[in-house]
Amino acid sequence: PAALGLRGGGGAPVAVAVHDIDASSVTLAWDAVPDADQYEVSLKEASAPDTAFAPLSSPLSSTMVRKRNLQQSTAYHFRVRPLPSGDFSATVEAATLATDERPAAPTL
Repeated sequence: PAALGLRGGGGAPVAVAVHDIDASSVTLAWDAVPDADQYEVSLKEASAPDTAFAPLSSPLSSTMVRKRNLQQSTAYHFRVRPLPSGDFSATVEAATLATDERPAAPTL
């Protein structure tokens, strides 16, 4: 996974990581925050203003989420916030791939 060490403060999740990306989906995971009952994950297209962030779904009880039905070859920004109260994590960028084809493993 592409772990991103993110600045945490005021109860913000840290170590938000992109675990899997393909042409139409992204999987994110993060470290649990003490006393958090649930998490709110928000996203927007990278080119949109920060005011365009919108919740992905209803609050989640797990520390991992897979967002499906994304546009191919598009960069997105994600952020995570613990509930009932807490700050958003730093923004994480993930770009979907152009196709579902994965690069072949290198031969030695």
